Amino acid sequence: MNKTVMRIFIYFVLTAAAISLILLAVNMTSFAFLQSDPQNNRSKAILSDVSESLYNDDSGFHIGKGIIPHDYWCILLDDKGNVIWSENKPSDIPDHYSLRDIARISKWYLEDYPVYMSIEDYGLIILGAPKNSVGKYTIEYSMNWFDTLPQRIIKIIIINMILACILACIFGATLYKRLKMLLGGIRDLRDEKNVKLKEKGIFKELCKSINETSRSVERKNYLLSERDNARLNWIAGISHDIRTPLSLVIGNAEALEGSQLTEADRKRTLAIKTQGLKIKKLVEDLNIISSLEYDMQPSRKRVVRICPLIRRLTADIINSGLEEKYSIELMLGDESAAVLGDEALLERALFNIINNSIIHNNNGCDIKINEGLKNGNVYIEINDNGKGISSEVIENISIMPKTAHGIGLPMAYKIIKVHGGNMEIVNNNGAVIRIMLRAV
Repeated sequence: MNKTVMRIFIYFVLTAAAISLILLAVNMTSFAFLQSDPQNNRSKAILSDVSESLYNDDSGFHIGKGIIPHDYWCILLDDKGNVIWSENKPSDIPDHYSLRDIARISKWYLEDYPVYMSIEDYGLIILGAPKNSVGKYTIEYSMNWFDTLPQRIIKIIIINMILACILACIFGATLYKRLKMLLGGIRDLRDEKNVKLKEKGIFKELCKSINETSRSVERKNYLLSERDNARLNWIAGISHDIRTPLSLVIGNAEALEGSQLTEADRKRTLAIKTQGLKIKKLVEDLNIISSLEYDMQPSRKRVVRICPLIRRLTADIINSGLEEKYSIELMLGDESAAVLGDEALLERALFNIINNSIIHNNNGCDIKINEGLKNGNVYIEINDNGKGISSEVIENISIMPKTAHGIGLPMAYKIIKVHGGNMEIVNNNGAVIRIMLRAV
């Protein structure tokens, strides 16, 4: 988060420096543009035209019509300072000039007329502009000023950049704090924490939106929590209410099995017991699902040795009346393999996988269970030579079905996941299920 804010801050400073350089270039161009004077350039152009157009013949000096505008005037002085030719000459302009007069008017005014001069072979041309049309000021620079001009321009650019960076840092400090606060608020919002940002400054509306979103998420989470608690309490209550009479039903059925009954009554008693055990398993599955659905972690963690667990589980399955068309072969590679977890949940996951091979292969199958250690993990592979598992079940293995049918493998997947493990399902001449759990 801090790296993101710092990148934004650096970008802001560099942008400010770039803007200052652009503004400096624009200002220098504008200054040069302001320095140009069309009126002054016009006067110099007229003087140049006069110098090129003025000619002398036997009758004197002449110039073409329209060269000198009506509001301008022009005179020509010989080497003695006498006016030998004029055009539009005002009455207050003298006909003779001394060297002192020439020196005085060379850069300035003649009788308040701005004047411009051109020295030609045939004399001195003086062009007069209208009064109050031009202001003249003396600006002089030493050659050293021109020699050091590039260095001073570079210094000005550097000073501008430094000032721009300093100002950007000063003004950007507030922006940095606000951005950091905003990113912190967004991060807390992502984690569904309560967010209360100060609603002021340029990010007022954004902060307001984040605060409102936080309150909405908080209300939503509260309602979801209330709903989930009610659901879990309802499931726990129903499970408790079912478990007591169910135990009586199963217990009485087991008691009747040992008594003298007719063959028909014995079958009925076995059916009662079988269905009762099935209901008991469904209730247990319901409790497990209600916990796993919210990725709740196992609450009774302890070190569980895998080999004894697999032996006990397979023995129970075989002793529960497994038909001869099914066989279970154990290939346990490491007796020391153990994981940290809930033994009852892990046993249920392995039972569901083995039981899935039994109930979905009506013609029988051979089930093999391999176990060992691999790269610091406990490796368990359960495979059979049956008809395999449908691609739809494999693709949706992480989704718990809405009905009791088909919950065995998704439940096993959930149990392995909440223990920090991985479960892979493939079809290879039957179903192959590979489980990896971190060893301890």
